[in-house]
Amino acid sequence: MKNTLLPTAIFAALIAASVNLRAASVENCDGESVSLHTRQVPREHINFALPISNQVKREKLCDVLEDHDMINALKEFGVSVVETRLVWNELEKNRGELCYDRLERDMVLIEKNGLKVGLFCWFQHPPEWEHGLTKLRCLEHNQESTIVSLWDENLIKQYDKFYKDLSEKYRDRIGFLYVGVYGDYGEVVFPAGVKHYKFSPPHNHQGFWCGDKLARADYRKYLEQKYKNVENLNKSWNTDFKSLDDDLMPKMPFAKNPLQMRMDFADWYTGSLMNFTDKVCKTARKYFPNTPMGLPIGFLSEDLRLGQQKSLAVKIAAQNGILARWTGLAYTKEFPLTNVSTRRVSSAARFYGAKFGVEAAIGVSDDKVAAAVYEALANSCSMLHNDPMSIFAEKEQYEKYKPYIKCLPVYCTLAVYYPYKAEIYGCINTNAVYREFADVREHSDYDIADDQMISDGFLNTVKDLFLPNNCPITASTAAFMRDWERKGGRIWYMKGHNPRTLETGNILELGKPLDTLDYFGKKDGCYYTNHGDVVSKYDPSKK
Repeated sequence: MKNTLLPTAIFAALIAASVNLRAASVENCDGESVSLHTRQVPREHINFALPISNQVKREKLCDVLEDHDMINALKEFGVSVVETRLVWNELEKNRGELCYDRLERDMVLIEKNGLKVGLFCWFQHPPEWEHGLTKLRCLEHNQESTIVSLWDENLIKQYDKFYKDLSEKYRDRIGFLYVGVYGDYGEVVFPAGVKHYKFSPPHNHQGFWCGDKLARADYRKYLEQKYKNVENLNKSWNTDFKSLDDDLMPKMPFAKNPLQMRMDFADWYTGSLMNFTDKVCKTARKYFPNTPMGLPIGFLSEDLRLGQQKSLAVKIAAQNGILARWTGLAYTKEFPLTNVSTRRVSSAARFYGAKFGVEAAIGVSDDKVAAAVYEALANSCSMLHNDPMSIFAEKEQYEKYKPYIKCLPVYCTLAVYYPYKAEIYGCINTNAVYREFADVREHSDYDIADDQMISDGFLNTVKDLFLPNNCPITASTAAFMRDWERKGGRIWYMKGHNPRTLETGNILELGKPLDTLDYFGKKDGCYYTNHGDVVSKYDPSKK
C-alpha cells in the first residue's frame, strides 16, 4: 500500500502501526483513485409544473448531455460515468412493445463524449395501462399507489423480463448498473412522498405501504408460521383475536400498539423489502454477470416506515458482487455527526466484503467540501457520485482535495453498537444516538455494528464495544455480546446509563461503566483514521 500524504492545510498523514484485524474484508481497497460519477435526468420524466422541480432546474440535471461545455468540464474534472435512467412507465408505453428510443438517444450522447453509460433502472413504476398487478395500498388512508406491490410475485418476473431484454440489447454498452429496487427513487425503501416525476403516485407519502390484500395475506402467513394458532398469538400480543383469519395488521398510530405486535410487524415489514432486494440483485447479476454495479441505499436513518435495514442491504450487495452506494455525503459540515450515517454503511461494507460508494445527493457547499472529502477517505470510498452543478459550484475546493481521495482500508479496534432493532420497534431517540456517536468520534475512530452484523460474527473483529445511553438490546443480541465478553471482549457504557433488555426493560448485567470518553483517547479537535500504514488527520479549524 502506498504511503499517501494528504493536503497539509487540512489533512496530515502520519505513519502508524498496522492494526490488521479485518484484512480479508478490506482487500477491495488498495489506494486506487476514486471513480467519479454524475447524472443526467431525462426531462421526459419530470413534471415541471410542480415547484419541487425547480431544484432539478437549478442543478441543470436535464441539460448535462446537451451542454457541450458542461460535459467537457465534467470530463476535465475526472468524471468517468454519467448516470441516466430507464423507467418501466416509458419502456413499455404500449403493452408488449419495449421501446428504448429515449435511452438510446442518451446513451449515444454519453458515448459520443467518451464517457461510460451508467444506467439506473426503475421498474417499480408501471405504465398507465397496467391493471393486472396488485398495487401498494396505504395502511393509514386506504389509498392505492401506482407502484406495484412487492408482495405480487409477478413484479419480480417483470424485473426479470426487462433485465433479460436489456442485457441482450445493451449489456456491452452499459459501463455501470445502478440496481434499482423499489420506492420512489429505486432505492432500498418503501415510497416516501416524491411528487415531481410524471409517474409519481398521486397519493404518496412516508407511511406504511402494506394495506393491499397480498401484503395482508403474507403477514398472516408470517404470523401463522411463528405462532401456529391464535391462542399463542393472543398470549404474546395481549390481544383477543378470534382467529388467525382476522385482520391482524396493526392499526395506526403504530407507536401505541403493544411492543410484541410492533416487533412482529417490523420484522415482517423490513424482512419483506430485504427479501425483495435480494431477488432484484440476483436478477440483475444473472443478466449482467460482469458489469460493475451499485446498490443505491439512501436515507439517513432507518425509520420503520422506510422498511430498510442498511447492514442487511449491504450484505445482500456483497453476496452479489455489488457496490453499496450510500446517499447523503456531508449532509452537515460537522464531520463527526454526518459521518455516523456514512460509517453505518461503510462498516457493513468492509465487514461483508462489498465496495463502498457515496452519492452527494443534496449537493456539497463550499464549507462542506473538506469534510466531504475526508468523509470519503475515512470510509474506504471507491466511488463518489455528485450532481454537475454541485461539482462546478465547488470546483476550486474539489480540485484542491480531489487528488488525495484514495480508496484506503480502514482499521478500527473499537465499535459502537447501533440499536437497529430498538429503532424500528420505536424504542429509541435516533437523533440522540447519533449525537452520542458524534461525541465518541472526537475521541476515537470506530466501526458501527448492529444486530445483524453481531449475529454474523462482527464482534470477533474488534476489541472494544461502546453502547449508547440506556441502550435497549434484544435478548438474542445481548446473548452474543455476553458470549463475546466472556471470551475477552470489552463492553462499555457511560456511568449511570446501563444497557437494558429491550423486551422487558430490565437492566442488563453487561459491560462496565465509564466516567469519561477519554478512555478512548484525548480529543484535540482533530479526527484520525487508521489506514494500516498511514493515519489521516482532519483538522476542521484550519480552512
